[in-house]
Formats: sequence, C-alpha cells, structure tokens
Amino acid sequence: MNWERAYTINDFYDCPRFGVADLGGVPHIYSCRFNEGADEYDDVYLLSPITQELSALVIEDWSIWLRWEAHGRFKLGAAYHRHRPALAYPQPE
Repeated sequence: MNWERAYTINDFYDCPRFGVADLGGVPHIYSCRFNEGADEYDDVYLLSPITQELSALVIEDWSIWLRWEAHGRFKLGAAYHRHRPALAYPQPE
C-alpha cells in the first residue's frame, strides 16, 4: 500500500471527513458520506479530481488558516472559527 499526500482536513469527526488529498498523484476533493439511516458515517469516500490551479488555491487557503491558528487567534477566541479569519502574511513575533 502506498501512502498519498493529504493537503487539507477541512472536516474531522473520528477521522478526516472532507478535504483535499492526492490519489494516484493527482489532487482530489474527498468527502465521506453520512448515512442518515444508520446515523453514522459510511466507510465510503466520494472523490473528485481538481485542477492544479484549484489545488494551489486550496493549499494557499490552508496555509493562511494555519498561520492564523498558529498565532493563537483561534484559541484566544478572537473570532469564531467558522468565519475563517486570516493572516494574509506571516506576522512578526
């Protein structure tokens, strides 16, 4: 089994549920289906390939989020995390 690179984990519940990762070296959006009847997630992921251009934008968006989180804004309650505030450029310490 070969491991593929996961670029983002935008939703996590027990394991990654939504984000962007490579499959066969090609970036894909992945999403785990929620089974309403069973009231739990399936073990099935839906995959859709994305362009390199979209992949670059997703990675840039993720790095902006990580910079914001690294500076403690999320933990300090500066804003509710679903609003996705950002630090566009690295901030001085």
